Amino acid sequence: MASFSQSRPLIGQYFQNLPAFAPALTGANDFLDLRLSMRQQWAGFDGGPQTYYLSGYGILKGNTADQYRYRSLRLGAPQSNDIKMQLRHGVGGYILSDQVGPFKQLDVKLNYAVHVPVFHRTFLSFGVSAGLANDKVDISDVSVKNPIDNTYQSYLQDGTSNTYFNLSGGLALNSDRYYISYSLAPLINTFAGGNEGTSIEDESVRHQILLGGRLTISQDVELLPNAFLRIDNTMDPLFDAGLRARYQQKYWVGISYRNSETLIGMLGLVVNDLWKISYSYEYGMGDFNTYNNGTHEIVLGVQLFNYNRYTSMW
Repeated sequence: MASFSQSRPLIGQYFQNLPAFAPALTGANDFLDLRLSMRQQWAGFDGGPQTYYLSGYGILKGNTADQYRYRSLRLGAPQSNDIKMQLRHGVGGYILSDQVGPFKQLDVKLNYAVHVPVFHRTFLSFGVSAGLANDKVDISDVSVKNPIDNTYQSYLQDGTSNTYFNLSGGLALNSDRYYISYSLAPLINTFAGGNEGTSIEDESVRHQILLGGRLTISQDVELLPNAFLRIDNTMDPLFDAGLRARYQQKYWVGISYRNSETLIGMLGLVVNDLWKISYSYEYGMGDFNTYNNGTHEIVLGVQLFNYNRYTSMW
């Protein structure tokens, strides 16, 4: 017998929570980065996936007063030729909730990364993400054709929830101009508690490659390309590529294409160098699109302790 186990939820604005997919990028931004996301997939379709996450990532360093002074393209910001590159440690984590009909998944993860300076403004980073994943079935919302089915009876007698411990890891090369990362998930996935009779240890292995950059077009305009490749031994490869245009590092619009015949439109705003808000709409071009009204996603963010007024690529 085996319980239903969901794969990692798809997120249109995955670049808003990069360390969840690339642990080595934990703490890559030079501030405390907090994000809250709400996503309604297949709007108008009963039981469509609903995903929420709260994430927070920061950097630990010896001198918080501009220790290495790498700045982005912020207009009017003083520049420095005295670049001091030091070893940095990134910490953080996220809580993610995903529900598809009667099936619920809750992930609680802690991240750590070490960023080693290798050359001018560039770090080689190693990171891990570890925590618990809980899968639960609401059997009150399930209709069964055979009530004496062994799996169904096991749910009734021994509970409908299973918890697993998993560990992922990866490496990245990143600077204030680009990033490229590789991660493997999970490195470890073991049963931690619940209904052992319906548990199954996920044997799928996800290879994830993410990359992005910053291209200066003019004093006010920059382009931010990004791409995501996920190769899973249990399903077809997933590929997502997009491009955002940002004006004065405050306003941006973007478009992305996923190889599941999905087109994503996005826009965002930064307020007072502190608050961030963005919205995306996903339009499926396949036959299933006739049964739903697309996917809506909103991300709210706040960047704290940004003493250097650093503007990230995400």
